[in-house]
Amino acid sequence: MWDDINNTGLRGHYMCSVYAAQMMVEARHGLIVVISSIGGLRYFFNVPYGIGKTACDRMASDCAIELKKYNVKYVSLWPGAVQTETVVEALESNEISGPVKEMVKHMVDVGETPELSGKCIVSLATDPNLMKLPGDRKS
Repeated sequence: MWDDINNTGLRGHYMCSVYAAQMMVEARHGLIVVISSIGGLRYFFNVPYGIGKTACDRMASDCAIELKKYNVKYVSLWPGAVQTETVVEALESNEISGPVKEMVKHMVDVGETPELSGKCIVSLATDPNLMKLPGDRKS
């Protein structure tokens, strides 16, 4: 479970960040967004998920400090419950059950679409005052 979650999430964010940062530092501007969640602050789903999200948030904080002098903004975006294909398929296939299934069903019913995060990122990327915005986490 650890590798499935953190090789995709944490490691993927790190590797993409390294390559993106190299290009953005050379260009002297840019925006890198890592997707995280409340799971970085409290138990949510399982231990590997929480550790991965905590590490993503820490990576965002540290990278924001190192990249600021190159006019590159690095943020951690915390979407709410997202109606991803994986979550919808898990509900439909009965991979989850009991109280967890009810919680996930509620999340899908009231959750946001993946497009909303994209719109937030476009808004950040096109903000002429991006580097003046406070903090490194946006929720």
